[in-house]
Amino acid sequence: DHVVAEIQKGVGARRSGRVEAALLEASKAYERERYGDALKIVRPLLDEAPDVASVRELVGLCLYRQEKWAEAIRHLQRF
Repeated sequence: DHVVAEIQKGVGARRSGRVEAALLEASKAYERERYGDALKIVRPLLDEAPDVASVRELVGLCLYRQEKWAEAIRHLQRF
């Protein structure tokens, strides 16, 4: 529930459904250890929702799993 509220605050109610769906799809890919696929889904959300912590966190975690340490830490620190 807090993630939904955070997304709505970050992108507005009109666009929140699409962002929520993409974040959920990326999360499922991450859980299946498909980090590249998850990153392809969630990275575009950075432009649309750069201040949504859940987006930053997932991007950072995907990058970490791909051993892209410097970029991962940048996103995780911002998260």
